[in-house]
Amino acid sequence: MSEPKAGPVLYVLITSIDEVGKKMVEALLKEPRIKIVPYTFDNHRSAPEIVVAGEFFQTARIDQIGLITTEFPELVIVDNLKEDFAVSLAFVKRRIPCIRTRNPNCILDQIHSYLP
Repeated sequence: MSEPKAGPVLYVLITSIDEVGKKMVEALLKEPRIKIVPYTFDNHRSAPEIVVAGEFFQTARIDQIGLITTEFPELVIVDNLKEDFAVSLAFVKRRIPCIRTRNPNCILDQIHSYLP
């Protein structure tokens, strides 16, 4: 007997893995239709990678967003950077859905309309 196929998923990229970003990752992992993209643009460490809630994140440059969208076509960005609006602008130019928030308590509500 074959295994049941997984349903469609939504890929979510968290732009900053700071304390707020860590809480967002933990909240988003509770939704089985969401997969966290293993990239971030700011991890607040000198190391190029970080692990949060068992998920590995590699720091990417904003100019790599084209490659990331090729790998993860159903992508929504959660922009939780405090003051860097250039990152949000890069997503708008590429017509990538972007939610700008620093509130981890309501992230699932905000992303709900994008879920498959």
